[in-house]
Amino acid sequence: MFSASVTEVVHTGSLRTARGRSCPRRAKSNALCCGQGGGTRCKFDGCRRQVASKGLCCGHGGGAPCKVRGCGKWAHSKDFCFTHGVGTCCKFEDYERQVLSKGLCYLHGGSKPCKADGCEKRAKSNVLCFSHGGGTRCKFDGCERQVVSKGLRYLHGGSKPCKANGCEKRAKSNVLCFSHGGGTHWKFEDCERQDLTNGLCYLDRGSQRCKADGYEKRAK
Repeated sequence: MFSASVTEVVHTGSLRTARGRSCPRRAKSNALCCGQGGGTRCKFDGCRRQVASKGLCCGHGGGAPCKVRGCGKWAHSKDFCFTHGVGTCCKFEDYERQVLSKGLCYLHGGSKPCKADGCEKRAKSNVLCFSHGGGTRCKFDGCERQVVSKGLRYLHGGSKPCKANGCEKRAKSNVLCFSHGGGTHWKFEDCERQDLTNGLCYLDRGSQRCKADGYEKRAK
């Protein structure tokens, strides 16, 4: 999945909007935003995405990958993706999570807690977590899942499809599903399972153990 800062550089150009149009996006060049013809397109045949570097978009070899081992995301600045260091880290001592507000990450007060009694989750909107009514629901009839994009959840079209020929799965990153190289894989040699936490897969302590007595499966 491409970030908005790579695929559509609309907030870092000049302060002019698209010339002669009611477009709210920022001009890239020629007083036009990327969507209206400003900026430079990827030179790969048929591609209309914005150039990242070398005349190519990220999907066709432009840009640079995040330098963290096993991370499949693209670097935004300082050779790192957003998750691994671009922007500001939490000012709490020895903590490297991304700042949300007030110089603090999610766990140290950088976002508001859900106001539902007894709930320790962080608020999405309306001072409530998603479970208690915060956030935005998928607009697909009868669906209560959280929106990914375009007002839809993952399975109802809220993310891009994998670009591998014949694949109907949804893309994780790099416009590919996990099976075709998207997402983050476990760092142990030759393991192709998906990374859950700490660079480890489900079977090798990448998630917490189920707390039920005598049960060996991993907690979801």
